[in-house]
Amino acid sequence: MRNPGLPLVPCLLALFTAAIILWFIDNKQRDKMVFKLTLDSLLKTLTDKPTVGRIAIEYLKQSENRENKALITEKLLKKTQ
Repeated sequence: MRNPGLPLVPCLLALFTAAIILWFIDNKQRDKMVFKLTLDSLLKTLTDKPTVGRIAIEYLKQSENRENKALITEKLLKKTQ
């Protein structure tokens, strides 16, 4: 007699693996979107309250990775030009 559950194991394993991978990708995209919105908001604050904006942007720089730090610097240079 065959085990009917055996063919389901590879399918379920693939399903769970795909779900986990999609969850990680979704989180990364969400984090990137939140970062960009935060940076845009701080750049707007920079025009209204320059000191507060600079301090907030420096705190953001300290908490981010190299890629985001470069993006902050690039946008800050464009804003001041």
